[in-house]
Amino acid sequence: PRSYRLGRSLPSSMFVTAISTMSWHFSKPPPTAHPLIAPTTGLEPNTIASVAACIESENGIVDKFIGDSVMAFWDASDSDEESAVQACRASLAIAKAIAEDNQRVGEKGFPAIAIRIGIHTGNATVGNIGAVGRINYTIIGDTVNVSQRLEQLGKIIYPLGTTTSILISGDTAAKLNGEFNMVSVGRRFLKGRTGDI
Repeated sequence: PRSYRLGRSLPSSMFVTAISTMSWHFSKPPPTAHPLIAPTTGLEPNTIASVAACIESENGIVDKFIGDSVMAFWDASDSDEESAVQACRASLAIAKAIAEDNQRVGEKGFPAIAIRIGIHTGNATVGNIGAVGRINYTIIGDTVNVSQRLEQLGKIIYPLGTTTSILISGDTAAKLNGEFNMVSVGRRFLKGRTGDI
């Protein structure tokens, strides 16, 4: 097994949330349950497993599931540049997997589910954190908050009806070395933060 130590690094944090169909599902229950949505827990287990597999295939760590959201991070034990690249690769893999799921269920008359993804690279504490008897290998710090705020910003930046929104911070973009096609949306203010990003 891998061993870890508590320390500060420049990891990349990802926050993924499923949207749109959630409100459709709970406000207008269909005759047949939506294949990608579980009535009480949000995303259907196979969909969650697909998202987690995309993250783990790029050496990401699925930290927790929060309602219809997934929080993950890359611990930058090798390099913070690689953690950013892997997080972005995972986001594109998630988008592809969700698109394939949407096509499959769309053929049966179900609406598409939509996802938002936020990614930020920055200072954070990564390691075994918690109280005696409840220790978890996790990430804490503002980097996590920024990734979640970027995910939320996606509903403002992207037009209504977009099935996949992926927003990364400038700090993450600076680590990618031209591997991805990116479009700048300019500097933005994030909820609960002073100054723009």
